[in-house]
Amino acid sequence: KGRKAFSNALWEELKAGGVEVGGENAPTAGAFWYDKVFEISGEREGQWTPWMDYAPKYQVPARSEYQNIVVPTVDSIRLTCTFSTLLLKDKHVIVAGNTGT
Repeated sequence: KGRKAFSNALWEELKAGGVEVGGENAPTAGAFWYDKVFEISGEREGQWTPWMDYAPKYQVPARSEYQNIVVPTVDSIRLTCTFSTLLLKDKHVIVAGNTGT
């Protein structure tokens, strides 16, 4: 609910200000902002990339116990990338809430 409300509010602000979203593969009006990341450097600089493009090829390791299997999701990929960026810039990160699903 919160993410959708934020996404909608951002689109409304952009529309009110007459701002267009640039970049290659840019989200279209009304799209969910949390689905893509804007690349500011590297070979994809200036492109909007779906978060799932960062998903590693995943195969459950042989003889894994169920409780130890962690399958990458769009949320875990998004958070891992965000936390890594903050930590590499010497920024503090705190994560609130329960672990697991």
